[in-house]
Amino acid sequence: MKKILLLSGGLDSGYILSTLEEPVYALTFDYGQRHRIEVEYASELACRYGVIEHKIVTIDLPFESALTGMDVVSDLPPIVSNRNAIFLSVAAGWAESIGCRDIYMGANASDYEDFVDCRPVVLQRLAKAFPYQINVHTPLAEMTKAEVVSACFAANFDLHQTMSCYNGNTCGECAPCKARYGL
Repeated sequence: MKKILLLSGGLDSGYILSTLEEPVYALTFDYGQRHRIEVEYASELACRYGVIEHKIVTIDLPFESALTGMDVVSDLPPIVSNRNAIFLSVAAGWAESIGCRDIYMGANASDYEDFVDCRPVVLQRLAKAFPYQINVHTPLAEMTKAEVVSACFAANFDLHQTMSCYNGNTCGECAPCKARYGL
């Protein structure tokens, strides 16, 4: 059964990719994020795990955010308004065109407070709003980032094949780096 994974190149989506059975299609977005290096990591992951087709979509968002600006991100939540809703909308269109009903994304419980469009209730409502029936799967939804990192270690998933740093350099200061390295 076909499935599409929203593959950022980060820890969550990379780990999910390692657990999915083929055939997997992957969708990555270049939305002007300062940490564009994650797009390269997504491409490498797609090759490593035998993704059938990997599309990289460039979107010129009509607004700025903490992730698309020039300032270094530290502890403040780097919100890109409706980012996941936008990504899911594009994925739903692709799903319909290839006859796929299952879309996976790496939202986890640690994301809910800052990223409203990562909450399961929001994602399920979005899925129901599309004219083409899709199922949105968030296998990490009940796990915190620390629990995802533990699951990666338990599954021998190499964290170095992903990039989660909002500054694109494993800064040790942004929230994803702190969660990833237990800082």
